Amino acid sequence: MVVISGGDYWLQLINECGSSSDTINITQKQAPTVNLGSDKIADLPFSIELKADSSDTYLWSTGATSQKIQVTDTGCYWVQTSNVCGTVADTLCIADTLSGTGLAVLQQLGIEVYPNPVSDVLTIKSAAMQIESVELVDLAGRQIVKYSVNQPDFNLQVSDIASGTYFLKLSIENKVYWSKVLIDRR
Repeated sequence: MVVISGGDYWLQLINECGSSSDTINITQKQAPTVNLGSDKIADLPFSIELKADSSDTYLWSTGATSQKIQVTDTGCYWVQTSNVCGTVADTLCIADTLSGTGLAVLQQLGIEVYPNPVSDVLTIKSAAMQIESVELVDLAGRQIVKYSVNQPDFNLQVSDIASGTYFLKLSIENKVYWSKVLIDRR
């Protein structure tokens, strides 16, 4: 017998000595899924529970290996979940209301980030504030590049960075701002 999907199956064996039967339930393991939800802005102080979908193993950017973690600091947090069918990951950024996430927050502060998507040079301009540092982080939370800037404008060279989605972390006047950036050199 070849089973191609999960369910209840029964088998009956009949021979000259009599008959015997049994039932078995076959469950089919699915590839893991994970969705931490949308980026968040929270009032300080805060405590937010991040919970991954059910899986066999978990690895968080904090080093935790449980299904859920409690976070009290701003930043980007990722989780990688695995089972015998595969591995998936998701990232969520949390900013406080004094800083923020996304291009809309940056635009409200008079900060321009363009072009996005970018292929060569990402321009970051602040109308009135000093950019202290610029950092590019991949979806797994690894720092790709970091520059001390200490000026209102900065051109981030991305031509040597692999195409993909990244997080741009800007430190401006002792606050941290996050935005997603797509590097695309097609």
